[in-house]
Amino acid sequence: MLLFNRNKTNKGKKYIKKSSVDAVFAIEAENFNEWFSANCEKIKNYLTTRKSFDSDSFTECYLKMYENILFKGTEIKDYRSYFVRAYYTLLMVNKAGQNILCELQPYHDKETTDPDVFNETENAHKELEEKIMNYVYKNYPIQHFEIFKMYVNLKPNISYKKLSTIIKLKEGTIKNIVSNIRKDISNNKSFTSKRKEITG
Repeated sequence: MLLFNRNKTNKGKKYIKKSSVDAVFAIEAENFNEWFSANCEKIKNYLTTRKSFDSDSFTECYLKMYENILFKGTEIKDYRSYFVRAYYTLLMVNKAGQNILCELQPYHDKETTDPDVFNETENAHKELEEKIMNYVYKNYPIQHFEIFKMYVNLKPNISYKKLSTIIKLKEGTIKNIVSNIRKDISNNKSFTSKRKEITG
């Protein structure tokens, strides 16, 4: 099974081995794999010129598509369009998850992203953000909620030190509050399921 990482630069990553699976749709999955091996560099260049290439998301998107075809028999008429759409959706969700409710990164705009992909993912992101904020509001003291809300809304132009100066609270206290809430959110199965639903 050929993969796009022909130069073996991504050491440590786990890939699916053909010999390790036994699925009804193996032929369809291998057809996609062969297409990807032949076209991955073109797609990477396409994303790079639009300043939206992320190696981890690229690999994750490939694996998700391969697994969906292999185990679910997902029918895809246009591999390229499907991959690009799925990639942008996954990239946005990953960025949202990494930054914990922060605004989408500057390069995710309508100039470089398919309008349908942008709108669909942005709406899903806003819905998830609202659910998370409601969760924090209901489960934490109002002071903790306000600190967390201020931190995520101002990031990346804020730090624990700056926030400490603004609200006159110890930097360590703020860090503990935000870290505990972030850990709680990342371990919440409901939010994890929603993320998987968005990324497919």
